[in-house]
Amino acid sequence: MQRIEQRGYRLGLGLATLLVAIQLTDKEADERRRARKQSVLAEKWTVLRTAFPEELADLQGYGGTGPSVRQLLAAFEAATGAWPVEHRRTLLIDVLMGDPFAPYELKVAVDDARHAIRTIAVPLGLDETDIGRLWQVWDDALSAYRPSRWRRPDHRIKRIPALATVELVVPPPQVDTADDGGADDVLASDHNLALLAGGSLSVTDTTMAGGMWLLTPPGPDAHEQPSRQLLALPLASARAELVKAQMAQALIVEPGHRDGCTTDGVVDALEALRDDVAERLDAERERNEDDAVRIRTIEALLQAIVRTHDRVRHTPATPAAA
Repeated sequence: MQRIEQRGYRLGLGLATLLVAIQLTDKEADERRRARKQSVLAEKWTVLRTAFPEELADLQGYGGTGPSVRQLLAAFEAATGAWPVEHRRTLLIDVLMGDPFAPYELKVAVDDARHAIRTIAVPLGLDETDIGRLWQVWDDALSAYRPSRWRRPDHRIKRIPALATVELVVPPPQVDTADDGGADDVLASDHNLALLAGGSLSVTDTTMAGGMWLLTPPGPDAHEQPSRQLLALPLASARAELVKAQMAQALIVEPGHRDGCTTDGVVDALEALRDDVAERLDAERERNEDDAVRIRTIEALLQAIVRTHDRVRHTPATPAAA
């Protein structure tokens, strides 16, 4: 597999989260919350168009009559239409596990979120069978951590994912819209990255995009080893990446959209990951107090890895349509 091209992936992810956020704002009945969501939309659009001035030059600034959902969908299809199926589904997993209003915390209704995500799933090539499988996989992956909360369609939630991937409290920086330095300059802050991509970790490191980090051969940098990647993350973020890996197995590997990969390969990779983290835990136990936070954190991560491994190993294959 070719590694995902970062700039194009950032653009696709930014357009997708903006599309989801617009539709969730349109559905919002609470006037005060709706106003807050509109404020976040304006900030998201400012970051997106400043990071990608050439690609989005033909779109109007957000507010008033533009850009419309139709215009943004056209831009989204143009940005992602030529991607291989594997990369399109990778992006969908990142959107599904992200929060379109990140780094802010605003409630949304689960049914509204599913409808909005469906809007971008169709341009990404999913048919009705695929979309049904998507919700099944999402519910199953999340149920490992929160068994009932996500099955209640009337439940209003703070964040779309069960496990938020970004927890930022920094104030928003000023974005100079006259500066066309591009994505590298505009997205130099965690705040702007979160706005662009719904808090997805993959926008800063495409080797971790959409759960495929587990099956991407590591490069020469030791930090690209899966166990090191997970151990470097906050626990909630590491758990979210494991959920993504489970979804990638069901939506990409099992249907055959990733050449040379099988469920057995995913199981083997999770076992290797489990063994690496267990070895790290043993080393930490020799050097820390028994009740050290470091110990408890790695124990919790190891438990999450074991849980993901067991679910992947015991989940029967249900291929989606190509």
